Amino acid sequence: MTTTILSKNTSKKAINFSVEKRKINFSVLEEAYNQYNKQNVPFLLKLRKEMREKKPYAGLKIFHNIPLTMETVLKVIPLIEGGADVTVSNMTGMPPQEKALDILKRANVKVQLSHDIKERYDVYLDCGAELVNAPAPKLGTIELTGTGTIVYKKTNLSYSVISVDDSKIKFLEGIGTGDSGVKAITELTGKPINNKKFLVFGYGKIGNGVVKSLLQHTKNVVVIDTNSKLIDSLNSSGIKAINANKISLIKKELTDTFCAITSTAVKGCISKNFDSKDFNNIILANLGAEDEFGNKFKQENVLNKKFPVNFAIKEPTTLRFLDPVFYAHNKAIDLLINNKTKPGYHPYPEKRSIELIKQWQEFHPNDPLFSSKEISKLINKQY
Repeated sequence: MTTTILSKNTSKKAINFSVEKRKINFSVLEEAYNQYNKQNVPFLLKLRKEMREKKPYAGLKIFHNIPLTMETVLKVIPLIEGGADVTVSNMTGMPPQEKALDILKRANVKVQLSHDIKERYDVYLDCGAELVNAPAPKLGTIELTGTGTIVYKKTNLSYSVISVDDSKIKFLEGIGTGDSGVKAITELTGKPINNKKFLVFGYGKIGNGVVKSLLQHTKNVVVIDTNSKLIDSLNSSGIKAINANKISLIKKELTDTFCAITSTAVKGCISKNFDSKDFNNIILANLGAEDEFGNKFKQENVLNKKFPVNFAIKEPTTLRFLDPVFYAHNKAIDLLINNKTKPGYHPYPEKRSIELIKQWQEFHPNDPLFSSKEISKLINKQY
């Protein structure tokens, strides 16, 4: 069966979407939403309403590849409700959550954990550019992460790629991931962190979130980064920061450190300048997609076996921060359907990103981790 969809924004050429009929058990899928506080997912709830009413993705074939968690199930449901034929996969190297797998399978949603793609899809919703070498999608790909963005930027593309990571809205996810990372450290170690000393390697989106969360518990936080201007700014604001090239000074800081956290987006960066003995009796946690500690550190000596520590707990990214990013990742499909992009790489539209941030502020006024002042700074400043 084939469904033809003509959007008012498309040319006269019709977009043909092939349909695979699957009887989805929506009552089973609803179990996922029943496990979460609805106040934390206003964007996804808004999207569900739109999808149910308009069915804009009727017949659209989507291969969905991000870490498979319960939160991912929340993200997939609106796509299915919008009429899409969705195949759910999982990012390589991160075991899928069994509870998420169970709900999807009981609901009769197609699950394919391998990336051995034989058929042609209309859209890839990708993470880490894992589908860059798969058969080209008919409409395009929407990338979720910075790691994948780097890959797609360097690739000669015959189709459109839109990166949600290349936008201000992704800053919110960084705060949520950092917050969940800190929660994971306390859960996995069973140790209190109040007034303990932390070294945070990398102060990008996630590192910023880590520090915000840590400051709720301790003022003894030291940031290690390569950006001299950022280091000066942090020191001026009262947060101790050291340039990453000052190895001897960093080693001195390590002597009384409780926990070291990596969020640099650089694979093996710690092993380039340090040995495991420099981190004796220190809790180690990685928040990067890659192993940032490197080959000088054993798996068993890093929380969650070097996998991102936040994925060791039920909510890998604090949901109120992940909600608008998942919404943007799904809704970027509209840009592909409506011929808004040419083949090649594209950042997520700045205007849309700012609109979502303002809406998030309306949904979550006076948030303890992201104040109105910081939101204004994010909107008006380049990151």
